[in-house]
Amino acid sequence: ESLGMWMLYGAEGHGVAVRSTVGRFKAAIERKLPTSHYMFGPMNYHEDVESFENTRYDFRTGTIPLSGNLWQKVLSVGFNKRVAYSYEREWRAAIYQDRRPEIQGVGVPVELETLIDLVYVGPKCCEVGTQAVVSVGSGRSFGDGVAVSMLLSPPLRSPV
Repeated sequence: ESLGMWMLYGAEGHGVAVRSTVGRFKAAIERKLPTSHYMFGPMNYHEDVESFENTRYDFRTGTIPLSGNLWQKVLSVGFNKRVAYSYEREWRAAIYQDRRPEIQGVGVPVELETLIDLVYVGPKCCEVGTQAVVSVGSGRSFGDGVAVSMLLSPPLRSPV
């Protein structure tokens, strides 16, 4: 948990965040796709993304290789970012979907109680918002339940 992440991605500290782990994520997903059509892994951060080999696949000309793990190569492109984003320490899951217009996205069933370890309420969230999250979360059996971020709380002082 960091204040920077709350400010960038958590409605400036007024939002809600979900804590999970790679193991919980994998356990929560019902994988009904061929293993060649999805990928899990940590993000790779590079000074120069364009020069990194895994971001330079170009299938616009020539023959598209049908042997090997073509979808793994295509999906691996999405696991690269500029080093400026390395503070995120991102882990990503990607699913291949082709461009057929009749496919309107990929539905992936997830067991929320397995996926979610803890729900954090942002450090700037108002009392009404906090109570709403606690109320919704109380009917679920998330690992550690719901907690309010303590990032902006006064530091604890030990008696002198």
